[in-house]
Amino acid sequence: MPGKTICLLIMLFFPLFATAQNSIDKLVDELSTTGNADFTSIVQRNPKTKAIEKVVKKLETGSINSKKFINAFKKEAKLNKTTTTTRSNGEITTIITTSNKKTNRIYMIKYDEDSYYPEVSITIIIKVK
Repeated sequence: MPGKTICLLIMLFFPLFATAQNSIDKLVDELSTTGNADFTSIVQRNPKTKAIEKVVKKLETGSINSKKFINAFKKEAKLNKTTTTTRSNGEITTIITTSNKKTNRIYMIKYDEDSYYPEVSITIIIKVK
């Protein structure tokens, strides 16, 4: 019976660990298509097999959109053990790393902590295993 309880708890709480990561990806996808941001995506492929090896996405935006990203990163930082946040000369940088069976991901946000609606720079690096 305790094994079933533990399994049930894991199944209930597992989606919480992926929520913010998915919300960051969703925000990047949303803003990259609506045109409310500067967006660049680079795909590195294996020259022989044409399989994707790495994807780098960079998005820069401001106004109310910056708050959405800051909040998504803060939420993920609370749930993720591999998060680093640094402050230097009024700029905050948060780096979150995640891994699963298929990919390693690095999420990074930079912004000025003194601005109410700062310009934010988001970089996502996805390395296929």
